Amino acid sequence: MGRPSRRSMWRSSIALFAGAILLTSCGSGGSPQGGGTKSPSPKPTDIIVVPLGRRQTTAKGSVVVYAYDRTVAATASRQPAVQGDIFIAFDIEGCAGPNADKNTGVTPGLFYLQIGPYAYNPVDPVQQPALHDTVLAPNRCARGWVTFEIPKAEKPQFILFRGNPRTAWRLPR
Repeated sequence: MGRPSRRSMWRSSIALFAGAILLTSCGSGGSPQGGGTKSPSPKPTDIIVVPLGRRQTTAKGSVVVYAYDRTVAATASRQPAVQGDIFIAFDIEGCAGPNADKNTGVTPGLFYLQIGPYAYNPVDPVQQPALHDTVLAPNRCARGWVTFEIPKAEKPQFILFRGNPRTAWRLPR
């Protein structure tokens, strides 16, 4: 069974949180059936590369990827959709600046995982507490884990933020 498409879910998340793209992090974009969406990765033009743990200022606040966990255990109710896949999760925080408006927020769908020439979108949360779609008041933050499903043998190189500016956190090898 192939991986289900999340294009429509991704578009819905982006439309719902259009202002969030200008602000900060995180996303959803998972489906109840699981399986991360694998697609060719965008070209690395105009992407700021920073080390894991570094906060990046955005148009409406800031975002940071603190750490990641390659040992996320499947649960009785949440198994990988593709045999041989594993779950990997990232601890992410998005913060609104002092001039946040009603469209400022975070959503897991603003992140994707870079593995070689491919990009993987987030799946439904496995690691808790999960980051959820959140509208942020001025000077407020939301933090949680964003889960991806990837082939067990793969080693991700970057987690990327689709916001402004586009940012990539380099992952340790």
